[in-house]
Amino acid sequence: MDTQSDIVIVGCGASGALLCAELFRQARSAINVSCLDPRSRLGVGLAYGTLRDEHQLNVPASRMSSRVDQPDHFVQWLQKRRLLEGQPDKFFARRRDFADYLTDSLGQSLRESRHHHGLHHEPHRAVAIHRIHGGWIAALDDGRLLWCERMVLGLGNLPPVGPPPGLAAIADAPGYCHDPWDGSLPVVDPDVPVAVIGSGLSGVDMVLTLVALGHRGPIHVISRHGRWPASHAGPHPPLDLAWTSDSLSDLFGRLRANISRQPDDWRRVIDSIRPKAADLWRGLSEIEKRRFLRHLMSHWQRARHRMPPATERRLQALEASGQLTLHASRRLGARVDDELILLELQGGSKLAVDTVINATGSCNCIDKSHQPLLEQMLAEGVVRPGPASLGLDCTVDGQILNAQGLPQPGLWTLGPLRQGEAFETTAIPEIRVQARDLASRLLACA
Repeated sequence: MDTQSDIVIVGCGASGALLCAELFRQARSAINVSCLDPRSRLGVGLAYGTLRDEHQLNVPASRMSSRVDQPDHFVQWLQKRRLLEGQPDKFFARRRDFADYLTDSLGQSLRESRHHHGLHHEPHRAVAIHRIHGGWIAALDDGRLLWCERMVLGLGNLPPVGPPPGLAAIADAPGYCHDPWDGSLPVVDPDVPVAVIGSGLSGVDMVLTLVALGHRGPIHVISRHGRWPASHAGPHPPLDLAWTSDSLSDLFGRLRANISRQPDDWRRVIDSIRPKAADLWRGLSEIEKRRFLRHLMSHWQRARHRMPPATERRLQALEASGQLTLHASRRLGARVDDELILLELQGGSKLAVDTVINATGSCNCIDKSHQPLLEQMLAEGVVRPGPASLGLDCTVDGQILNAQGLPQPGLWTLGPLRQGEAFETTAIPEIRVQARDLASRLLACA
């Protein structure tokens, strides 16, 4: 065996860094933790790895603390660095600043601990994981092996897979950008027409980036419903409403009734579901979960995951100027025509563009992700897809289930990979609670 640690965290973006920090704060004796992550530093990940100033958090600073016990921890960090502008409950920080905060918070947990913990950053990927000698062994992409008793998969959001429906014919075209977050965003002539596929938060980011880079030509944003995410509307607390999950239709009926009674407070109605989202999701049948994903998920995403008000005003100004156009099209076709890409929308209208950027977001189905580690673990039955094919199947505590549905001793997960089990598990307020609870369980197993 090349190396061994007490705990190995595979993937150390936001989820892994939050867990690692909690381990060092809670441990009653020295522990050694190894983090497998190819990025140059811990705590960055896909969501916060952007270096662009126009990419902001979509949650106010007052709600982004990494610590459950210190709600103003992030705000204090911003204040010390003179990065806070205005009121914390109305300020949306840059995502790159939040990445710095996560890295600093991890370092702070080490410095303030009474014990001499070991933290080893292994800048490599795990390509295979096997159960062996009462623990788990990770094979790294450089050929070495790393053994531990307790292992956590914190892979975060998975990259998008395959072109969106209808775009397979342009997958190899020079003007098609499949994953703008991997550094492959092409250099675009500032005067040519560009299409962005997806009008969610990723699509918003791409529009803002194009404009920040000086793009002057037409920008076409295409999505099934042709709507932007809603925006935040002030620091109003969620309403105290009772929610049950007898059925999807019953839950949706209650939601509509509550919104109709309080149309001006619809955001507070949506926010009242958040603390109960996991239990409500678990109460739905498998069929109802899939119905929700097929028919209601885009509406939920638009209402639940909002953008800063200043971003909404920026998009409105771009639309008013005529540079930005939002299209609704449930069907989409594409082909290369000479040196341009010709897009055909529902109804027969056509758009000729120079570049197409896929902004449909990350993959949440592990059996479609083409991620080598997950493919290996699926093939060998170490893991299985979660409910509604989302993420990994696991217990309510995050312990991973194998192909037979049995808990895997010493193998855990947190963050976006728990989406099938807990649904709302991609945002910091949920992940920090998971990190705190999982750290306690991991340390109890020592």
